[in-house]
Amino acid sequence: MEREVRIAKEPFQLNIFGPQAVGKMTVGFEVQRLTGAALVHAHMVGDLLTEVFEFGTEPFVRLAYAIREGIIREAAATGTNLIRVSSSTEMSSSMAF
Repeated sequence: MEREVRIAKEPFQLNIFGPQAVGKMTVGFEVQRLTGAALVHAHMVGDLLTEVFEFGTEPFVRLAYAIREGIIREAAATGTNLIRVSSSTEMSSSMAF
C-alpha cells in the first residue's frame, strides 16, 4: 500500500513512547526513512555511558540527562528534525530520552 507523505515545512521533534516491545523503533525507522530526520533512542546514551559509569549511578544519571537535554536543545536551535524513541517506563523516570 502506497502512502502519501507530507514533509513538515517547519523543523519538528517527534517523541514516540509506549510500552516495551510494541514496535516503537519500527515506527521510528519508518518515519526516519520518510522524512530524513535524525533518530535517537535511550540506549544510544546508555550504551555510551555504561562504558565508563555503572548504570543508574549518580554520574551516569547526571550525564545521561545532560546529554539528552543537549541533543534536544541543539536540534531545536539548529532546526534539526529529531525523532526520539523512549519506553513508557523511561518517560516516567529521569532516564527518558
